[in-house]
Amino acid sequence: MISVLVVEDEIPILRSICRQVESANSSFHVTRTAVNGKEAIEALQEEKFDLMFVDMQMPVLDGMAVLKFVKEKQLSVYTIVLSGYQEFQYAREALQCGVLDYLLKPLKKNELTRVLQKVERMIWIDRSKEETAYINNSDDREFEAALLTVGPYIMLREDYAFTEGQNRIDEQLNSFLDKYISDELRWIIPTKYENERIIVFRKLGGRTKNIVEKLFRDYQSQCNLVTIIMAGQEQTHKTIFETNKRLHQYMIGAMGVEESRLMDEEEAKSVMENGVHYLKTVRKEVLKVRVSEHVMELIMKILNPVAERKVIFEILKLAFFRFSEEINSNYTYNQMEDEIADIIQSSYNREELYDKLEKMIIRMFCVEDYSGNKQKLALDIKEYLDHNYKSVTGNKELADIFGYVPAYLRDVFRSKYEKSPMEYLQELRLECARKMLAQELKLPVKEIARAVGFNDALYLSKVFRRKFGITPSEYRNQVKNNET
Repeated sequence: MISVLVVEDEIPILRSICRQVESANSSFHVTRTAVNGKEAIEALQEEKFDLMFVDMQMPVLDGMAVLKFVKEKQLSVYTIVLSGYQEFQYAREALQCGVLDYLLKPLKKNELTRVLQKVERMIWIDRSKEETAYINNSDDREFEAALLTVGPYIMLREDYAFTEGQNRIDEQLNSFLDKYISDELRWIIPTKYENERIIVFRKLGGRTKNIVEKLFRDYQSQCNLVTIIMAGQEQTHKTIFETNKRLHQYMIGAMGVEESRLMDEEEAKSVMENGVHYLKTVRKEVLKVRVSEHVMELIMKILNPVAERKVIFEILKLAFFRFSEEINSNYTYNQMEDEIADIIQSSYNREELYDKLEKMIIRMFCVEDYSGNKQKLALDIKEYLDHNYKSVTGNKELADIFGYVPAYLRDVFRSKYEKSPMEYLQELRLECARKMLAQELKLPVKEIARAVGFNDALYLSKVFRRKFGITPSEYRNQVKNNET
C-alpha cells in the first residue's frame, strides 16, 4: 500500500481528489486529509506518508508553508502541488521546494494516472533499496534468490479481493523463515505486486534449496495456489533486480491453473516457451471455432493439454474475439477481456473453469438467466450482501451464488448503485462498525472488527480513517465526550 495525504481546504474538492486518486491506481490509499497548512504540518509530524497532494491557496497556512516545512525537515514524502491558478509563479516556487509535479484543478484523469504511475515506480525502487541496504554494502558477497507468488495474477483489478494469506504474506514468510535461518542471512523484498515477494538468501549452498522446498510445502498446506521460482545463478547486489524482472516474466508464463509449482529458473523458462509454442500451434484451430451447440466441446479440446494460466488466457481471448465477429455480442472487447481474466484467476480446477466459461458463452450470445433484467440481479446481490455482510468472503462467493463471473456482477451492480459489490460491502461494514463503536463502548475494537466481517482491527482502523477521517478509537472517544 502507498499512503497518501491530501491537503485541500474545499471539502467537496477534497473528497473528489481522494476518490480520483484511489480509483486511478489501486496501490494508493488516502490515509489522512487536512483542510489547511497547519493541519497538514501536524499530520506530517505525526505520521509518515509516501505521497502528498497539497493545494496552494488555503487559509491559516498556505501550500507554500507546507512545502517549506517538508524541505526544512528533509521529509521523505513525494509531493504533488495542486492549484486552480495557471500562474507560473506558483509552479516556479513549488519546484524550488523540490515537488515532484504540478497539476491544475480540476484534475484530468490521464494526467493523474501518469503522475501516479511515475510515483509508484519511484516508491517501489525506494522501498527495494531500503530492504537491500545491507546487500548494497556487500559487493564481495554472493547471494541466492527466489521469487514467490501467493495466488494467481493475470490482470488484478482495483477491487480484487486478496485472500488472508496474500494480505499477510510478509508476516507468514518471516514467521516461517525464523525457524530455519536468522534474519541477518535473508531479506524479503517487496515488488510492485502485493502478492509477490523476492526472497534473497546469503549464499548457503544446498541449504537454501532445502529451506525453499520446506517453504513451498508450508504454503501448499495453507493456500489454493503458490508458485516459487528459484534463480538459476548466484547473485550479487547488482544483479538481483534484473533477475527479479526475468523471474517475474517466467512466473506469469509458468503459473499453473490447478497445481502449485516449485521450479528452478530453467524449468520455468522451458514451461513458458512451451506455452508460447503451443499457442502458435493451435492459433489456426482456435480461429476456426464457431459459435454452436458444440462450442464448449471444441474449447475444452483445445484447452485440455494446457496447464498454464497465461496460455489459457491468450487462447480464450482469441476465441471469444473470434466469436464476437461472428455474432453480435452484448459485451465490448474490454468487458470480454476482464471477464476472461476474472474466470482464470478465480478458478482452481478445470471443472470450475469450464463451468464458468460455459455460463459466459450463454450470457454473451444467448438469453440471460435473468431475462435481461439486470436491475433485478443487482437488487438480489445487494440483498444478499445486506443479510450476509458479516461472512461474505469476496467476489468468488458472489460468483458461486449467482452463477456469473465477478466482472459481469461488478458491471451490473455498478450500473445501478455506482459502486462495485465489494465497495458497497466495505461501506456497509464500516457503517455497522461505527454504530457498534457508539453503542458498545466497552467492546474491544478487535471484537467489533470481527463482528462486522473484517479479519483484523488494523485493517478496520485503516479503512475507517480513510472513510471518516479519524480512527475507530478516536471516534469512540468523541462519542464518550459528547455523552459527558
